[in-house]
Amino acid sequence: MDLVGKTQILVASPLKRAVQTADLMFAGNSSARRLVSPLCAERLHFSWDVGTVTSELKTLYVNYELIGLDKEIWWYGDGHHRDSIPHEPLESVYARIAGLRDLLATIDADVISVVCHGNFIKTIMGDLLAPDNCSVTDITSRLNSF
Repeated sequence: MDLVGKTQILVASPLKRAVQTADLMFAGNSSARRLVSPLCAERLHFSWDVGTVTSELKTLYVNYELIGLDKEIWWYGDGHHRDSIPHEPLESVYARIAGLRDLLATIDADVISVVCHGNFIKTIMGDLLAPDNCSVTDITSRLNSF
């Protein structure tokens, strides 16, 4: 299946590495609606998981609709801990997974692609799937299965 060509909706994490990957992967699909949502961001655990403020994202991601990025500091915590990163509790990640499932359920499209992060996928899938870093993993799923 040509997921890139058939994708109608592309949802990416707001972390720069995910949007850069989405831009490279889906460069040939100009018709897909592009969204950025913090619901599929990596679990905040290390400094590279700290996000970029919303006002800057608006200038960086002009080809994307920003969804759920109403606050300037959108990641877990208050944004003032760049030297001492607060670890996002699993309960917070589980709540985001539920929010992502709810968001995807509202989208009327046959093929939705989500570009996110390996540990986020591992949290959703548990031992069923352990994607390699910097890999593409095709998960064809019904929304109620995660």
